[in-house]
Amino acid sequence: MSLLSQMWHNRPVFSESQIISVKETLLDVTLTQLSTSFYLYGTQNWTVLFQNDLVTLLPYFNQSLLQLLPSDLTCSSYQQIVKEFTLNFASLSNQTKEDIFNHFIKRYLIQTTSSTDSKPKCYNSSAIDKDAWLFNNLHYCLTYATPEDLKLFVDGHMQLLEDFSVDKTTFNLIDLLDLTESLKKYFAELITAKNSSISLSSIPQKILCYAIGNLNFNSMNQSEALKIVDLIKQCGSTYNLTLPSIVMESFTTVITADVFQNLGSLAAGLSSSVILQKATGAVLVENLQTLSKIETWTVTQASTIVTKITQTNFQMTASNMESLGSLVAGMDSSFLAKLNSTEITALAQNEKFVSNLRHASAGLKQSFVQKVTTTQTNVFMVVPPSLANQISASKLLSTTTITITQINQMSWSTSQAQILFRTALSMTTDYSTLSSNILQGFTCGAAADLSDAQFQSLLKSMKGVSVSASQLKCIAKRLSTLSISSTITYYSAEVLLFMGSSSFTSNCQQYFNLVGQSNINLLPVTSPVRTSLLSSAMSCLKISSTSITEQNLRSLGALSCDLSDSAILTADKYVLTVLKSCSSFTDAQKTAINTKLISVYGYSSSWTISTLNDIGSLASVLSSKTLSQVSTVSQKRFFPGFLTTVKTQYKTSFTYVMTQLKTSKVTNRAKTVNCTNLTTDEVVTQQDLIVVDYASSDLQNCLIPEVMIESLGTLGGLAFDNDQLLVLKSKLDKLQYFPDGVPEDYLPLLGNIATVYSVKEVAKWNITQLKTLEFLLDNGSWQSNTETVNALIMQFLKQSNSSLDATVLTVIAPYVCLLNRTIIDDITAGAIGTSPATLHTSTCSQSNKNVLFDKVKSAYQSVGSSGNANYLLLAPTIGGARSADLVQIAKGSPQMDIDVFAGLNPDAVKNLNVTTLKSLLGPNVADLSTISSEAVVAAWIATHTQSEVAALGLNMTAGLPRPTPDGFIMLNAVTSGAAPHHFVPLLLSSILAAILHMAVPLF
Repeated sequence: MSLLSQMWHNRPVFSESQIISVKETLLDVTLTQLSTSFYLYGTQNWTVLFQNDLVTLLPYFNQSLLQLLPSDLTCSSYQQIVKEFTLNFASLSNQTKEDIFNHFIKRYLIQTTSSTDSKPKCYNSSAIDKDAWLFNNLHYCLTYATPEDLKLFVDGHMQLLEDFSVDKTTFNLIDLLDLTESLKKYFAELITAKNSSISLSSIPQKILCYAIGNLNFNSMNQSEALKIVDLIKQCGSTYNLTLPSIVMESFTTVITADVFQNLGSLAAGLSSSVILQKATGAVLVENLQTLSKIETWTVTQASTIVTKITQTNFQMTASNMESLGSLVAGMDSSFLAKLNSTEITALAQNEKFVSNLRHASAGLKQSFVQKVTTTQTNVFMVVPPSLANQISASKLLSTTTITITQINQMSWSTSQAQILFRTALSMTTDYSTLSSNILQGFTCGAAADLSDAQFQSLLKSMKGVSVSASQLKCIAKRLSTLSISSTITYYSAEVLLFMGSSSFTSNCQQYFNLVGQSNINLLPVTSPVRTSLLSSAMSCLKISSTSITEQNLRSLGALSCDLSDSAILTADKYVLTVLKSCSSFTDAQKTAINTKLISVYGYSSSWTISTLNDIGSLASVLSSKTLSQVSTVSQKRFFPGFLTTVKTQYKTSFTYVMTQLKTSKVTNRAKTVNCTNLTTDEVVTQQDLIVVDYASSDLQNCLIPEVMIESLGTLGGLAFDNDQLLVLKSKLDKLQYFPDGVPEDYLPLLGNIATVYSVKEVAKWNITQLKTLEFLLDNGSWQSNTETVNALIMQFLKQSNSSLDATVLTVIAPYVCLLNRTIIDDITAGAIGTSPATLHTSTCSQSNKNVLFDKVKSAYQSVGSSGNANYLLLAPTIGGARSADLVQIAKGSPQMDIDVFAGLNPDAVKNLNVTTLKSLLGPNVADLSTISSEAVVAAWIATHTQSEVAALGLNMTAGLPRPTPDGFIMLNAVTSGAAPHHFVPLLLSSILAAILHMAVPLF
């Protein structure tokens, strides 16, 4: 063997880790030595370095080595380095690729070295390839970017991001790279925002399923429509796609069985009006196997289909009810009357049937549960857990055999959970075994007998359970008397929020970091606790109100909702992110937010749909001035979906946005009959924006009968004003489809349109099914339309087979304060006792409060219950309680919430003594001063003495004078403006009278 061969044979063998270490060291040494001359490097130097000198070492770049690359590179040098990394992408590990993005690309693109730097970095508006910015600056590393990264790179210039997204180089990257789902979705939004009419064939295949829902389709024939249907079906349920309404417009006047077969689950995109008009009952029965498996029907759609099916010879037997599948939610409660107890029990044990029934209206669910429990003594054994919220209170209280396991798994309403809560506490001291279904029913009255240790243990178990502001208030009140500073993390952020910061001065930073994660919207803005929290937090965290940084804002979290207008203006732009979680703002804050948005995103005239999407929930505070500059195209793309969300979650914000949008429109609209007619597709896609864009005269001129009838359900759900609704009603009354008035099948679709019909007109309607009445009531805004509400109910009750039973009461309970005395008198104690509905009477007249309280008291007087449970049953109607009732309730020490107390009848409260009031309120008696202006407090003070008033801790002047002690004459002090008493003569006269009295013989 030659010497060379021996040397080769005996060469040292290095491990993989040793090789990596050596090459990383070599790369480190090379870059370090070269770094002193990097400032001399031009693009060509970097090209030679990466292509020749470092090419074999590129896979060994890591986070620390990437930091050695200078950050002051010219754009051409930076882009050349990105290109070299891209050329060697296949040889790089995933970790190296991710490091290159995070520690070289991202670091470079977000830096600002001077005020003249362009945004985005390296963007040249005059360059021929200016829209290839993503390709030139990120290339394959786009894989590791997030939507937030892209927004950060363009620094608010959302229009540019849209331009970049539709460049052909970006399309190639999207097709080539394995992007995250969030980035795919974001690119779909950007591309369709730039061009909502882009052809399907042009969109990168990888994001087509995300994009199709954002596209605007022009008119199409049925063949083209079915291609769209096939494409959506191929995408699958993951993308939550619905059928574009314009697709339906391409179908013929009758929907055949073939159409249903082609649509499959997308048939849920058919409106109720279209189903009523274009689908026969026979076709629906023929396709029942397909239709019954669709999980996305609304209750109204299901009701429409069931109504048409039952107009054939389809019989509502137990087996046929099972065959309805998801359409079960559309049944009328009267169908259940035909079933015997065995059939009802079998259905209650059918998990699929019960699962579908969960989505039904309250009336149907209540009727089903009532039939299930009619002959049963232990309701927990027979009622499906998901329907437990339909069990009446009397059934809960009359069931003697209860186990924690049983009640834990059942879905209770809050009021039911409160009734069960004391029972649950008596069954265990290991509160961690109680589910959130039970713990949501926490009441201070029920927990009053717990020791401090037990109370704290209970609260630890309740962490993460959603509770109301009144519950949090009483929890905080008791917890504030205990020392919990060292165990602060055991409790929910909301409990800590309501406690205030005064108990946590020694660990205030920890306290405010936790409270910053709370739902601050639960605590009223006017609360003394809330008004002091922000200033205390800024003091503790050493934050200056004139220069709030991003880190400061992250620390403050939800407390940022209370920042002043000036603080918002001077804060880091991240303030806009934290303010998105706030539910309301002052006028000054709204003005500041508008200004801040313009400073970050530019003038609103340049805003695109992407800009508005990024602004998100803060669009709810945009002023009419700001909105007037936003393009119509961007408004039409953004506001329909946004308004739908806000309308459901924040009604006050919805009203504000609608007002600002209307004001932003041109005041003097062009009044012409030659307007462009509204289409069904526009009605469906524009939603409440139609209310803004179409005044009553526009609706008169632009809404044709065919669109009116096809879009009836949608139009009825929009927030039209009275004038607009009257136009819709007028058009509906003139439709050739309804020569004899609105048929019952269409009544559920009227929504708000029903509110402008007169009592006389309602009297002509056929309301034969309870579900029709329920849809009419639930889908309309009836706040001030008491006469029509009563007319609707009477129209149903006049049917020969109708009565105001527990099921009907469940339906009309939310409208109890709109009911006239005739209907109220028909409500029986039996109906109240067997209905799960709660009668909230706080807005009723006092006379109706009194009547309803008596009925509720009568309904539960035979049910054995604790004082606490009895109070909870009566609490919703307690505004009608008399003095004697309140005295009796006070014996149970209910710890009545101060807001409930404020709603009591002043004439009843004024007769109560101090002891009764203290028993009634418990620790909440200290809150009386917060409602000192309420009538109930004024009435009590006017009929009691100063010592009694003082006994309640009230610093107010009593209405009655102090009682006169025996043998004393009380003299009132001189009051301002009163004639002075002549005290000396009066005193002398009194002394003289006493002397003469003693001198007179007694016999």
